[in-house]
Amino acid sequence: MKYLKKFKIFETIHNQEGIDDILDKISSEGIESLTEYEKIVLDNHSNPNFNLDYKTYLISKIKDFFSSQSEDIFTMQDLQAGSSPVYKEIDQTIDLIERIETDRVEVVRYGGYKYNTELDDYYVDYEDLSIENLEDIINLL
Repeated sequence: MKYLKKFKIFETIHNQEGIDDILDKISSEGIESLTEYEKIVLDNHSNPNFNLDYKTYLISKIKDFFSSQSEDIFTMQDLQAGSSPVYKEIDQTIDLIERIETDRVEVVRYGGYKYNTELDDYYVDYEDLSIENLEDIINLL
């Protein structure tokens, strides 16, 4: 996991340092330890037109999931999530990702005692989500 965290600081890992990190991981942990993303980067590192940053990769994984489904919207209940991913928490409110759609998520803002009152809802495009939120969504799918 330390390698993955290191990659997140780069806009892309399509650079020699990122490739060296992948090769170091293979040396220490074996090729089977590579993530799908690391394999894609390694397979395409010599292509000068290749530029798949980690966030774009995560978004494509979510969209790939929807392309194989008959439904366009999934709730946290549909996905049997133990809890909804936190989009943000400000003062006495918490914004949770409650529904996942093909190109965006629906966020619901809760407040009040133990955050049990629904105050508002709004949509956020995948491109505007954090990497952590995107990873949370993929883990639910």
